[in-house]
Amino acid sequence: MSYALCFLFPITMCVASKQIDEIPYSVAENPWQKSLGNHRAIASVPEKAGLVKACIYWRRHDPNTENKNILVYNASSGKQVTNVIIKNINCEFGEIIFQPDNSPDSYYIYYMPYTEDTLPWGYKTFYLQPQDLSDPEWREKINIDSITDAKVIGIQSRTEFDRFDPMEIIATSDETKEIIEQNSNKTYLLFPEDRKYPIRMSDSLPL
Repeated sequence: MSYALCFLFPITMCVASKQIDEIPYSVAENPWQKSLGNHRAIASVPEKAGLVKACIYWRRHDPNTENKNILVYNASSGKQVTNVIIKNINCEFGEIIFQPDNSPDSYYIYYMPYTEDTLPWGYKTFYLQPQDLSDPEWREKINIDSITDAKVIGIQSRTEFDRFDPMEIIATSDETKEIIEQNSNKTYLLFPEDRKYPIRMSDSLPL
């Protein structure tokens, strides 16, 4: 069997979070339009609610996650939800508050929307900056204390080529700290990996 080797060295720590439940990763049966980005979370709103919060443990490796826009769409109608508040964004998780236009229902949360510019030698991708489309009156009237938790039931990539799992899903800072503490008497750690899982990150450990 052939192996690739991954060395442990000092890495940039992200905001600590705890993965409560493992979220299944999959590829969409029908690819959605490119402009929405290549990755989305699926959130289920189980009951009638005026305000919901989705906590997505996405374990992202892309830099500057807080500088990328979030788009929410109703999965049934395809209608965009504009009353959205991006409460907390980091590479480990994101907290998204929004007003569902129909519940119970499922919602797609796209978190890396982009545009492309065609160049003579190819194309260049530009990720969309965060944009607030919410109604100012709605923002003033919302009551955070009366909020319903949406259940994140999956994370999807647009195509098989776009998927991050399994080797580009980061271990959290807490998980990395734990493995370091468990091996504090060692100078370095060596992780063997089957060649069918090529190493894709040089500054974070994969989950």
